Amino acid sequence: MIFETNTEYPSVRLFALKMKDAVMSAHDAIINAQVKQNNLANKKWQEAPFTKGDLVYLSTKNFSIPKGWA
Repeated sequence: MIFETNTEYPSVRLFALKMKDAVMSAHDAIINAQVKQNNLANKKWQEAPFTKGDLVYLSTKNFSIPKGWA
């Protein structure tokens, strides 16, 4: 926090205020980017074309299965 102080170095307070504004701007930019990315990802989302009980093929390419279990 930046407190009201009487210091002999007013530029220190000014620097701290500028850094606080920069951090707040960066935080806002990150939040905006997250919202935008979430909206773009949700536009391409589709319901699965199969229903419960359907038989499907499953690739185990990216699964880590212990030896002897597959």
